Amino acid sequence: MWMKPGFFLGLVMIILLFPAVRLHAQDDEFVLNFGHPSIGNYYVSAIYADDKVFLPLNELFNLFLINISPESNAHHVHGQWMKPGSEWSVNVVSLIATVEKSDYVLSVDELRLGAMDLYLLPEVYERVFGLRFEVNMRALGLKVEFDGNLPVVEKKKREALRKQLALKNVNTKDFPLLFPRQAKFLGLGFIDYYVEANLIGMSTYASFYNLHMGLELLGGDFRGSLSGALMPEVSSPIFSNVVWRKAFIENKFFTNIYAGQISTTATESEALIGVAFNNEPIRPRQLFHTFQLDGTTTPDSEVELYVNEQLVDFVRANELGYYRFSFPLTYGTMRMSTRIYTPSGQVIYKDTRMQIPFNFLPKGVVVYNIQAGIPDDGTSLNFTNQYKAHGDVGVGITPSLTARLGVDYAQNLTNPTYYGSMSTRLWKNLLLNVDVAPQKYLKATANYIMYMGNSIDLAYSTYDTQHYESPGLVKQEAKVGMFFPIIIGEWKSGFRFSATNRLTSKSHSNQFQADYSTGIKKLNFRVNYMEQMFLVNNSWYSSSRTSSLALTYTISRSPGVPVFAQGMFVRGQFSYDWMYNEPQSVALQFSRSYRSAARINVSLDYDLRFDKVKAQVGVTLDFNVLRSSTQFDYDGNQLGIKQGFNGSAGLDVNSRNLRFSNRDNVGRGAASVMMFLDTNENRKFDEG
Repeated sequence: MWMKPGFFLGLVMIILLFPAVRLHAQDDEFVLNFGHPSIGNYYVSAIYADDKVFLPLNELFNLFLINISPESNAHHVHGQWMKPGSEWSVNVVSLIATVEKSDYVLSVDELRLGAMDLYLLPEVYERVFGLRFEVNMRALGLKVEFDGNLPVVEKKKREALRKQLALKNVNTKDFPLLFPRQAKFLGLGFIDYYVEANLIGMSTYASFYNLHMGLELLGGDFRGSLSGALMPEVSSPIFSNVVWRKAFIENKFFTNIYAGQISTTATESEALIGVAFNNEPIRPRQLFHTFQLDGTTTPDSEVELYVNEQLVDFVRANELGYYRFSFPLTYGTMRMSTRIYTPSGQVIYKDTRMQIPFNFLPKGVVVYNIQAGIPDDGTSLNFTNQYKAHGDVGVGITPSLTARLGVDYAQNLTNPTYYGSMSTRLWKNLLLNVDVAPQKYLKATANYIMYMGNSIDLAYSTYDTQHYESPGLVKQEAKVGMFFPIIIGEWKSGFRFSATNRLTSKSHSNQFQADYSTGIKKLNFRVNYMEQMFLVNNSWYSSSRTSSLALTYTISRSPGVPVFAQGMFVRGQFSYDWMYNEPQSVALQFSRSYRSAARINVSLDYDLRFDKVKAQVGVTLDFNVLRSSTQFDYDGNQLGIKQGFNGSAGLDVNSRNLRFSNRDNVGRGAASVMMFLDTNENRKFDEG
C-alpha cells in the first residue's frame, strides 16, 4: 500500500528532526517533589541535560486539569486552554507553540522528547503559557505560580460550593408560626412627608407639601396621600391613593378586600371610588413551576447548573452521557447556564435565557378580580356619576399558556362589554400576548429574547373609535424595537432601535429612535438619533430631527487624584439639530458624594441657538432623622432657590416611642420578634 504524500513528508521531517530532540544518552531522568495547595504533594518526572532542567508537558497539564486532546501525539500536543473556545498546541515538527491564537517560536534546545512525554524548559512554560516554575535542585522540589486560577484550583472552588449547596439543602427547614400576630382595631403607623419652599426671582414665593400616611385600621391596613400648597388661595388639598385593605391569610378563595380609591384590572384600567376583592396571593407569587433541563455529553462528566450566575445544582452524567435537572422557575428573567467538565479537562458551556412574565399563571391556578364603584375624576366625590363594575378570571392552562376572560359593566350602557386575553410561550424564548374586546380594541405584542440579550419587540393596536374613545384618540399604532449587544472580549457595546407608527383621528405620524452605547473601563459613550415625521397631503415631512452625543466618566480614587475630584461622576453632552443644520446645546454635569452623608450635583447647559446659559447646583444632606435637598437654578434671567425636607415619622406601638427616619416607610414590610417566658408551660402567650 502506498503511503500518502502528506504522511510521508511528515515522517521524513520527524526522522530528520528527531536526532536533535531525542533523549540523549547523557540526559538524566529524575523526579521532583511538586507541591501545590489544590493538588498536594506529587512526584513528577524531569530531565537534566546541558545543565538545564526540562519539565514534562503532559504530566503537568494532567495535574493542572488543562485539557489535552485525545488526538494528540508525540509530535503535536494540543487541547482546550483555560476557557471554552480557546486552544493551545505545541508542534515539535514546526517548532511552533500556540496559545489563544498567539504563536511562539521554539528552538531545538528548548525541548526534549522522552519515552512517554514531551519535556520543555521552565522558560518556555513562562513565555508561552504564563506558568512560572521554580526548581530547587538541592531539595529536588518544584513550585509553580500563575496569574489567575488553574483549572484544578477552579475545581476545588466548585467542590467547596457544592458542599455548601448540599449543606444548605439539608439544613433548610420551615418553622411553623405558633403565635400569629393579633390584628388591632387601630394601630398607628408612619407618615412620609415632603415639604418644599420655592423662591423665584427673589420676589415670588411658593411652598408645597405631600403627606403619605399608613396605619392599621379595623384589622387591615390603611394608606393615603394628601398634597397641596401651603397657601389656601392657590389650590385646595388633594387626596389620592386613599384605600383600606383587609387580608384573609387562611382563606385561599377570598384573600383581599379593598375599599376607597381603586383601579380596575382591565386591559384599559380605570380609576374608581368603590370596593374590590380577589383571591390573589397576599405574598407575591414567586415560584412558577418546576422546569426540566436535560442533555447529553461525555460520559462521567460533571455538570453544574447556574441560574442567574448562582450555583443551584450539580449532577454527574451517567454511562451514556445523559444528565437531567429539575428546579423551580421564578418570575422575571432567568439566565440558565450549564457548565460541563469532561474527564479529559475540557469545559463546555451551554447558556439559555427564559422570561416568565408576571401575567403568567402556574398550571391549574385560577384567580379572579372584581371591582365596583363610581368613576374617580380626581377632584371630588360625586355620587351622581354612573356606576361601573368590572370582573375578570384567569386560569393557567399549561405552563406556557394563560387565558383570561373579563367583563365591564356601566350603568349608562345597555349591554356589558366582554374581553379576553391570551399569553403564551413558543420555543422557550418567544412570548405572545393578545387582548381582544369586541367593538373596542385589539392588541397584540410579541417579544423574543436570546441569552446574550438580543431582543426583538413587536406591538400592534387597533381601536374602534366609533364605539370607544381610545387614549389619545388613537385608531392604529404599530411599534418595533430591537436591541443587539456587541461583545468582543471585555469590550461591550450595544445598538438599540425603535420605530412607532401612530394613526389618530387628527394626525398620522412616524417616530424613529436609534442609540449606540459602549464603554471602555470607566468611560461610557452614547450617541442618539431621533426623528419625528407627519403625513401632510399624502407626503411625509419631518417636524424634528436631532442627535446627541454623551460621554460619562467616573474619576478614580487613586492617591494621585486631587481629593475634591476623587470618585466624581462627570457627564458631557452635545446636541445637534439636523433640521436647521446647527448645534443645539452643550451640557456638562458633575456629581460627587461625600462620606455617604452628602451629595453635590452641578450642571451647566448652554443653548447655542439663543446664546442662553442655564445652571443648576444641588446639595443633598442625609441626617438620621430627615433629608435636606437644596437647589439653585439660574436660567440666564433670574435665580431660583428651592429648599425641601423629606423623611418619615412613626409611632412604635410597643415602646410608645416616636421614631424618625430619613427614608420613606409607608408600604414597606417589617417584622418584630417578642420573646416571652412560658412559665405555666401551656405553649400560649397569655398571663402566667
